Amino acid sequence: MNLLSTQVESIVDKVPLQIARETSLREAIALMAKSASQSHYVVVLEEGRLAGILTERDVVQAIADGIDLDTATVNDVLKFTAITLSLSQAENLLKNSSQLIQFFHKYQIRYLPILDHENQFFGIIARESLELGGNSRNLIPEPSPQFPMITDLITPSDRETLGREESDFLFCGLSLDTIMTNVSEGIVVLSKSGEIIFANVAAGQMFNLPPDQLIGVSLGIPISLNNIFEMEIIRRNGEVGVGEVQVSQFMWDCQSCYFVSFRDITARKKADNQLWQSQQRYRTLAETVPNLIWLTDSNGTITEVNQRTQQYFGKSLEEIQTYGWLEFIHPDDRAIVKQSIFAADLLYQPYSLEYRLKRLDGVYRWHLAQVLPLCDIWDEFRDSTMWLGSCTDIDDLKQTEVLLQQKANQEDLIKKITQRIRESLDLKEVLKTTVEEVRRFLGADRVLIYQVFPGGTGAAIAESVAGDWIKVLDIVFPPEVFPEENYERYAQGRIFALNDRKDGPILDCLAEFLETIQVQAKLVVPIIQNNQLWGLIIAHQCSSPRQWQEREINIFRQIAIQLAIAIKQSELYEQLQSELKQRKKIEAERQKLDLVVENSSEFMGVADLLGQMIFINRAGQNLVGIESNTNIQLLTILDFFRPEDRPLIQNEMLPHVFQENHWEGELNLWHFETQQLIPVLCNIFLIKDPKTAEPTHIASVIRDITDIKRAEQDILHALEKEKELGDLRSRFVSMASHEFRTPLAIISSSTGIMESYYQRLSEEKKQQHFKRIQSSIKHMTELLDDVLTMSKAEAEKIAFNPQSLDLLNFCQDLIAELQLSSSEHPIIFTLPENLNSHQPLIVEFDPKLLRQILTNLLTNAIKYSPPGSNINLNLKIEELKLIFEIKDKGIGIPVDDLNKLFTTFHRATNTGNIQGTGLGLAIVKKCVDLHQGEIEVHSILNEGSTFTLRLPKFFKH
Repeated sequence: MNLLSTQVESIVDKVPLQIARETSLREAIALMAKSASQSHYVVVLEEGRLAGILTERDVVQAIADGIDLDTATVNDVLKFTAITLSLSQAENLLKNSSQLIQFFHKYQIRYLPILDHENQFFGIIARESLELGGNSRNLIPEPSPQFPMITDLITPSDRETLGREESDFLFCGLSLDTIMTNVSEGIVVLSKSGEIIFANVAAGQMFNLPPDQLIGVSLGIPISLNNIFEMEIIRRNGEVGVGEVQVSQFMWDCQSCYFVSFRDITARKKADNQLWQSQQRYRTLAETVPNLIWLTDSNGTITEVNQRTQQYFGKSLEEIQTYGWLEFIHPDDRAIVKQSIFAADLLYQPYSLEYRLKRLDGVYRWHLAQVLPLCDIWDEFRDSTMWLGSCTDIDDLKQTEVLLQQKANQEDLIKKITQRIRESLDLKEVLKTTVEEVRRFLGADRVLIYQVFPGGTGAAIAESVAGDWIKVLDIVFPPEVFPEENYERYAQGRIFALNDRKDGPILDCLAEFLETIQVQAKLVVPIIQNNQLWGLIIAHQCSSPRQWQEREINIFRQIAIQLAIAIKQSELYEQLQSELKQRKKIEAERQKLDLVVENSSEFMGVADLLGQMIFINRAGQNLVGIESNTNIQLLTILDFFRPEDRPLIQNEMLPHVFQENHWEGELNLWHFETQQLIPVLCNIFLIKDPKTAEPTHIASVIRDITDIKRAEQDILHALEKEKELGDLRSRFVSMASHEFRTPLAIISSSTGIMESYYQRLSEEKKQQHFKRIQSSIKHMTELLDDVLTMSKAEAEKIAFNPQSLDLLNFCQDLIAELQLSSSEHPIIFTLPENLNSHQPLIVEFDPKLLRQILTNLLTNAIKYSPPGSNINLNLKIEELKLIFEIKDKGIGIPVDDLNKLFTTFHRATNTGNIQGTGLGLAIVKKCVDLHQGEIEVHSILNEGSTFTLRLPKFFKH
């Protein structure tokens, strides 16, 4: 299949030299050197797709950059070319022979790849092929002394933008002088001393000498590596021109040399000067015309604007450049502007179009933009294409056109009717408005809307009648005037226009019915709602026959569409009203429920099936100490229980809820602030979807039973107290009967003996009996005192009256008093080393309470110690406390009795027959507490006991 014309076939190279990216650079050079045509480029492909073009210039630049030709690959120096054409684009460009030339100059390229419809590489057009083709005289101007050949006239931008998009060639066995001899740039190689050791033909042409005569000559230029600078050169015609010079260091014949490249930029300099002069003329002209004048470069960047443009936008040149021209164009017009710019840029042709520009006050005004390129298409030395644009304000003209078009537009009626239809959701009002407007617009005698009923009948539900013509609003149309075939026809959207009742193709019954309602001509358009025939909109001409026009039929059809929309809106509105009523009812019920929930004193909460909380009422938040700003949805069910209880909730309670739909029982909630436990009665249950019966949420109603639990504890405590009182009563009776029986027996015995044998008894015996009676009485008195003291302590009626007294004197008197009745147990009173026993130690204490404490402790120590053993009372003084230690070497206290030691009536299990009431230590504890002190005991069975008493030195009054 011949895809291209003969002309294109003649210049497209379908089989150029082709290599892969990984090919070494030396192999690429060799491939170009060995080709029959001495190719200046190779095409680099990757799986059939174009990867880039490697040219001889890229090779020279690589050599100048010092790249190793043996190790470097094509990919290291390859520059991809983005400029390609499809087959169809190439065909279109060659319809006008100058367009392809323009394209090459536009993008400053030497080689143009062609891609097929699958974007695969098809072939390449080289600029040289345009010179050699059959039509070359028409495509390329003849060489002249000033422009010897196209390949000689490459600007620096050629080198960086174009030359790097061409391909490299491989080097294998080909000498460097052969390569550099054939390139179009002037190249010389200098020795370290600055003498020329190689020069190519292009260099000789620039210096107006044969290359061999340049050998050995000192070039006389500064050696500045890798920098580009300019210098004067003598061109072939003898003129002095400007050359661009670049010097780099490389190896030549195993010697370090300088590689110098020259490029003739004389023409470019001349073109720059001409362009500057042209721009000066342009600036003068631009400021005198009333239009917006602007200049852009090839990238579309604004470079110049006239003063009027700056005034129109209210922006400086720099601000306009920052925003970009497209920013001032109306958003709806930007796409067409971009397309026009692209097309003009591609073909390098002027263009004009209309679009809206945003004025300083924010108003968009229509402008006619006329744009043309500034540079000559043959000026290949230009750096870039400049575009000159002029915008003429045509907004007033456009506005006039719009007004004329609006006046001529017959659809204004549709807009009015549509607006009126949509202003009301009341269907009756909508239909009434419609028939009135349509009748007035058409000049008809009657317009009605006919609703189709099930069974083939129907009736007019809205009507507008002119003059005295009869009304059909209340007439039910008989089924025979609306047969089934008519229904099917209208259901398919077909329109029926009857111009003359007498000549129309209608049934006789319908003709008779029309005559009855005075109809001469009629127009019927169906109203389709949800693909069903809802009804008809009908226009009647009663006065005479009428030829219905196409525009009238179209307007009628559009009105029917709008009516269908209005009917649907009305139905939706009615449905919405019904739903709204139902929703209001539900909302009212929900508000009541919310009110109940919010004002409930019980914890009410809802969580999703994963346990994530959704809602907790105010009472619930207060119960567990959640602050009002807390995000409830960040909490889970488990967060309301202490960590040790959570496994029970997760593994037992929640599974039971999912299995049985309900769980009820007592739990302890976790207070978020105090971490205290809150006893609660929980009722946990599932909320289910009423339609699917599937569970959707977990709900809980929780009651705080703290008061109930406290009451239970109080009852239990009262029962325990009652039991203790019963035990105390029993123990007191037992103690009293035991402790009082012995002294009473002694008193009874002694008084009996005294009464019977008083005269016979010696004085010594009498005194013994008297002492026994006195001792028994004293024992009972002390026992009664202990019971009375304990009773006062239990009733909290013992007074605490601290006084400032000498503690040492108090202790010494107490010890002396106790030693009178217990001389068999010496009491050793020990003081701190720094304390003098003859100096008073004034501290605060209640002498009565302290006497009770020390007397009981020392008496117990004496009572439970073997005869002859010492009793130690050690006094220690701290900064704020007094410390008493009472030590004995008695029978000790069993471990099991230590916790009950200070309990009323309790006696150690190892006391045996030693007399005691069990009140002494209980009294001690009560007195110590009143003294705001502490007491502790350490005892070893059969070795002795130590009681440590700590009391404050002073008290706050």
